[in-house]
Amino acid sequence: MQVEMSKCVGCGGGISVDGSHIVDGDAYCNDCYDKRFVVCHDCEDIISIDNSHPVDGNAYCDDCYDERFVECNDCGDIIAREDEADYHIVDDNVYCDDCYNERYVTCDGCGGVISIDDSHHVDDNAYCDDCYSERFVECYHCGDIISIDDACYYHDESYCERCAPCDVEWESARFVSNGGWEDMGSFRRFGVELETSACPDYEDLRDITVFGAKHDGSIRGMEFVSPILSKDAGLKAIDDFCQKANHLGFQVDEDCGLHAHFDVSTESVEGLKSIAFAYHMTYAVWALFVPAERRKNHYCRPNDWKIEDLAKVHDFDDWRAFLRTAGNRYKWFNLQAYNVHNTFEVRLHTATLNAEKICNWVKAHARFMDWAADKSFDEIGAQFGDVQFGGDVDSQFAGFAEVWNDEKLTEFYAERAAKFGHPLNILATV
Repeated sequence: MQVEMSKCVGCGGGISVDGSHIVDGDAYCNDCYDKRFVVCHDCEDIISIDNSHPVDGNAYCDDCYDERFVECNDCGDIIAREDEADYHIVDDNVYCDDCYNERYVTCDGCGGVISIDDSHHVDDNAYCDDCYSERFVECYHCGDIISIDDACYYHDESYCERCAPCDVEWESARFVSNGGWEDMGSFRRFGVELETSACPDYEDLRDITVFGAKHDGSIRGMEFVSPILSKDAGLKAIDDFCQKANHLGFQVDEDCGLHAHFDVSTESVEGLKSIAFAYHMTYAVWALFVPAERRKNHYCRPNDWKIEDLAKVHDFDDWRAFLRTAGNRYKWFNLQAYNVHNTFEVRLHTATLNAEKICNWVKAHARFMDWAADKSFDEIGAQFGDVQFGGDVDSQFAGFAEVWNDEKLTEFYAERAAKFGHPLNILATV
């Protein structure tokens, strides 16, 4: 029987028709076929070796390769499309993890992808131009990058706290403490800073009030600063200033605040810890006494330090180390005032020139600190419970009433809470 023969297109040798490989109408012997062609691993089409894509010992045609794989535009590494976590697409270009990380970062503000060359880095975070401009400015004096929230503004320029001009109109006068403390209910010394949005003829107050006056870039008016005050005479000094300020037509707005300082210079480390812990536990109640917009103000934000870090403080070296991690001064309960004035500063209250509101705020905090200073964490927890862990504001407020030991003060703050939409059950407290 005669075997039908054909000629190999590759080498020209004769081959039987049954033993040949036919590709696009051309016959190839086994050797020439194996040297020239492969079968696609997915679709099993015969493809030229020169036009195939080998991956992990398998060959793929163009279509199957494109369906299954991507190539890094920089290094050429091949990555399976299904492994989406291993590659990134930017402007229609594909990058493996390593090449992507060399070229791009993710904006910590909006989450967008940006070129490293076009990014702004602040405290190990990266930002695109828009997010950087929304969040940061440069100090006009030293060039340091600072948060917009922490910047001080003076004559339309931004400054860091260290470089901000201190433009004092006149210093606070000397205050002589005398008389009783029945109304104050505490011997703790204190001081207040009253911010205004308008203060016409404020120079008239020089020499007729103990308050000093200074410019503050964050407000449109002046800031009026008391000397160190104490006892009922200190409350009277506040009342005297407010009467004069209101007579001149002073005003406040939402950009202004009331800042109250309380002397803690003689407290032990344990006393400082206990006071800080008590405030940390009771923020939810203090916040009820001010408008919602004040709680959101950038200059009196909630504290973000942790109780477990406070518990590790055993001496003044530990205390100073703790303060370095306790955030900046723009917190509702500002621990950083200790480094400058040996005080704790309460910044939560909205601006006011109402003497009753200011004096009640001073009395409430002075008495609260007096009580907390010699209590243990367990005693403070038993008095107030923790709203974050199952306590409630009604029971905490009952603890406040017991600490204040003042029916009028308790009623005043119950009315304040109700005014701002949080009526409290005070039947058991008054």
